[in-house]
Amino acid sequence: MRFVIVGPGALGSVIGATLSRQGHDVTLLGRRSPHLQILREQGLRIEAPDGTSGHVAIAATDDPAVVTHAETVIVLVKAGDTIPAMTSIRPYIRADQNILTLQNGLGNAKKIRSALGSGPRVLVGVTSQAAMQLEPGAVRHAGKDRRSSEFWTSETPPPRPSSPGSSLSPGSQRHPSPISSTGFGGKLRSTPPSMG
Repeated sequence: MRFVIVGPGALGSVIGATLSRQGHDVTLLGRRSPHLQILREQGLRIEAPDGTSGHVAIAATDDPAVVTHAETVIVLVKAGDTIPAMTSIRPYIRADQNILTLQNGLGNAKKIRSALGSGPRVLVGVTSQAAMQLEPGAVRHAGKDRRSSEFWTSETPPPRPSSPGSSLSPGSQRHPSPISSTGFGGKLRSTPPSMG
């Protein structure tokens, strides 16, 4: 699968490296910065949760036209940068693409939808992955919670299930995730779990 990750900070770099290691075509899209320059020239140095270190060669660019060929665009910019980032890629987005936001904060899917229009499918995601940038070109994957990542087609953030055993609200359906084959264990729902 072809992915473009918009926002190659610590978490974007870790997710990109993981997808790349699993054989997916991944490009990191970001602003010109020392981090992006080192990614282009030397690849990414990544420390695993167990303390081991590795290197991943990964494509990185500041050219928004790269999104044209992606099947899924993963958005990981800071919430305040959502509109400018989406405005820069809007001319290159196709209606058949998935736009998956794994950003912190509320309202990011609405910002994405308002910037991109009704064309692509906008997915809201929650992940328990954690990462930190050590220096330009180097990140530490701090690990993940035991829970898997989940993705919703809803424009609203996922509320908590109404009871410990409930996972879907009435009428909700699970769908194949655009990253279900990547090892992140993603589940896609048409609506978030209901709150009690």
